[in-house]
Parts: sequence; C-alpha cells; structure tokens
Amino acid sequence: WPLCNDVLDRTVVTVSDKEIVDAVRISFDVVKSVVEPSGAMALAAAISSCRSLDLKRVGVIACGGNIDFSQPLPWTQHQDQRTRELSRDAQ
Repeated sequence: WPLCNDVLDRTVVTVSDKEIVDAVRISFDVVKSVVEPSGAMALAAAISSCRSLDLKRVGVIACGGNIDFSQPLPWTQHQDQRTRELSRDAQ
C-alpha cells in the first residue's frame, strides 16, 4: 500500500453491482475474456468515470475467471440501452 499511496492518483471511484455485471458482460462480449465480477471492478470504474475525470489513457487490470457456467449468467438476464451503447463503443 505505501508504494501505491505515493505513486497513484488519490481519486477513488465506486461502482454499483449493475456496473460490475455490465463490465463482466462487456469483457466477455467485446474482449472475449472471462473475468469474474471482483476482477471486473476496475473495468467498471474506467467505463463509468473516464469521461467525467477527463482521462486520456487508462490502464485496467482485469483478472479471474471464477464464473459458474452451470448457472444463468447475470448479463444474459437483462441488457439495458446504456449497456448496449457501451458494448458498441468498446468495439
């Protein structure tokens, strides 16, 4: 933590569960990568905050593939207009 505290920006971004689910789905649909919800939080934060923070370049580390494919996937149950726009913009 001390290294991060010295080097990184102090901006903290929070995301909702829905934004995390959207990020998992976008990662799957656009990047063709399976990322578990906890590993998609950085992507969700980047998607929700890049424009408002006026950031030009953002690095995101997404990890994990701990998803149970025997259960319904959360992003297949609904898809709102904003999620469709994000998917289209990411391509």
